[in-house]
Amino acid sequence: MALPHSKSKIVDYIRRLNKEKKIVNACTSYSITRKQSETPEEYLLKSEYRQLLQAAFCMISSDYQEVLQKKYIEELAVKQIAKNMNKSEKSVESLLYRGRKELIQSIEKLAKEQCYSIQGDEKKHD
Repeated sequence: MALPHSKSKIVDYIRRLNKEKKIVNACTSYSITRKQSETPEEYLLKSEYRQLLQAAFCMISSDYQEVLQKKYIEELAVKQIAKNMNKSEKSVESLLYRGRKELIQSIEKLAKEQCYSIQGDEKKHD
């Protein structure tokens, strides 16, 4: 399975998980159900990627977790997030930018440790 390698693909993936009601809290475990159209291999690969994403999310700072969760899981507007967090909109935008950047770096680090290739190659086996 090719891993998403751009910010937009990661954000889309998080939103899709939320819409499928697979994420209750990004740092807690969640159940994964297999779609009938998925092969067991596809299911396993998606499950592994979800675990990778969850672990990477838990590695980033709590401020980044909070702002990313409000934006991409709760789907709040920057203005509303700023109001809820008592911050300026520019501050929230900066947190979002830095949070996405740190999340991508965490995913890349974990993927490298787990022998994944972010460039779109399949999982490597020794």
